[in-house]
Formats: sequence, C-alpha cells, structure tokens
Amino acid sequence: MVENLFPFIVKILSMDRFLKQSEEVYYLEKNKNNITEQDIIFLKNQAKLNKSQKCRICIHKNENELMQEMFIIHTNKCYVRPHFHSDKSESIQVLEGEADLFIFDNLGNITDKIDLGCISSKKTFFYKIDKNIIHTIIIKTNFFLFKESTTGPFKKNMMIYPEWSPINFENKFNNYLMNFK
Repeated sequence: MVENLFPFIVKILSMDRFLKQSEEVYYLEKNKNNITEQDIIFLKNQAKLNKSQKCRICIHKNENELMQEMFIIHTNKCYVRPHFHSDKSESIQVLEGEADLFIFDNLGNITDKIDLGCISSKKTFFYKIDKNIIHTIIIKTNFFLFKESTTGPFKKNMMIYPEWSPINFENKFNNYLMNFK
C-alpha cells in the first residue's frame, strides 16, 4: 500500500520545482538549477501517463535561450518519428537505458545504426547529431533517459519530417528498422 503512494508523493513534492508547459514539457522553477533522483522518478511517472509516452524537464528558462538543455525520458512504447533539424545540431548523453539510433538518407534508407546505452553498458553513451541528419530512436528498455543539448531559440517548424516517415507507429517500418544489421 505504501509503495503505491510513492509516485503520488513524488509528484506533489516535484510540482513545486517545475512550471508545466504541457503534459510533455516542464521547466525548472526560476531559482532551481539542479535535477534530483525524485525529479527523474517524476519524469518517468509523467511519461507513463502521456499518450506520447515521453516527457522532458528543460533546464533552460525559456524557448528563446541560446543554450538549451533537457532531461528527456521515453518509455519503450514511445514512437519517435524520423526527423531532422534544418537549423541546428543536437547532442544526446545517455544516463539510463538502451536504444538504437538510426540515421537515414533522404530516401529513407538506413545509413547507420548506433547502439546507445549509459557509460557502464560499454555502448555509445554520447552522440552528436549534425543538422540536416534524418534520425529516429527505438527504445530497447522500459525507460530511456538522456540529456539533450542544442542551441536556441526553439522553433518547432524547424523540425522537419520527411515525406516517407510514418506519422504514427507502423509494424512494417518497425520491422524494417529491427532487421537492419
């Protein structure tokens, strides 16, 4: 019974640390500059509740800041549509879990697959994705926690989805990714 209350207690304690922008996006309160284990538990619980199965805590204070840092959690039910950023690169540092990062050419052919994991996994734990590189990730563990760093300001219209990329999860596309060696 008590363990069932833990996520609820974490949520109450965490809510005074964050400003909610949406179900998927939270910002640290103005006077906060640190992330705790309770914050990550909160993030995981929120991701499980979201239809998208993802959630993030932004360390930067707003979308216009030039340096943008986020702690992001995806569950293994999260679909990340293949996309690219035409105006910026981004880097990811894996903190927990494992995923496959797929890189594509303009026609949707896979050009590379990178096995991602935290440093103790002996897999790639840091990867920089240059601008105009089409990519997606497939989550292999229950949760995938990573820190993303990029430049601002954030412009949603600069995240571009190729015509060939499925809008929603499709078994056929997933099988294509899973069969890549």
